[in-house]
Amino acid sequence: MGRNQEGKTGRMEWVANVVTIALGVVALSFVWARLGDEPRAAVGLEARHIADAERLQEAGQWLGPRDAEVVIVEFGDYECPFCRRAERDLRALRDSFPSEVAIVYRHWPLLIHANARHAALLAECGGEQRLFEEVHALLYRAVALEGLSPERVAEEVGIPDVPSFLTCVNSGQLDGAIDRDIAAAEAIGLRAVPSFIVGDTLLGETPSLEEWVELVRRRRQ
Repeated sequence: MGRNQEGKTGRMEWVANVVTIALGVVALSFVWARLGDEPRAAVGLEARHIADAERLQEAGQWLGPRDAEVVIVEFGDYECPFCRRAERDLRALRDSFPSEVAIVYRHWPLLIHANARHAALLAECGGEQRLFEEVHALLYRAVALEGLSPERVAEEVGIPDVPSFLTCVNSGQLDGAIDRDIAAAEAIGLRAVPSFIVGDTLLGETPSLEEWVELVRRRRQ
């Protein structure tokens, strides 16, 4: 091969490398932009008033007594590590105030979490069997959601009517309930998961267990 041909080949390879790098940069920019649109952990956001906040309690799954003095509406995602951490504290809070505190759990599965929506469907279908809380707890305890098939969930929580549960999950029978929760989150402009509304206030960050306890005590006075 002559020098001219070698030079031409080298330039073509250089151009191809530049194009490849440029396409990579464009792809990464798209991903970063997409992630930037996604809700993040609730840290340091501004607390704000939510008009007609009580309507958020009308839908969703109740964990705790309906006549609780303190009702916390949570928008969560089963694949979110911050939600998983918050769940442990909320469980401890309810253990400390079993008749005074209730959680209304509403789903907000993020697009960046591949298994979150399916997990929400498992929980909703568990609710049809009066076992929402048991499935909810299992999903947050799970190390990885990928291994939680409907059959395994049914076995681990003791679903009484397994065929109906499997039909509910596999048919997406309760997708509408999840869409309803997502629409509610978007309507009030939530920007973080988990998000908590206590009374008519959207909290600016996720409280620690000690902060939750203090908040409950203040509201009970």
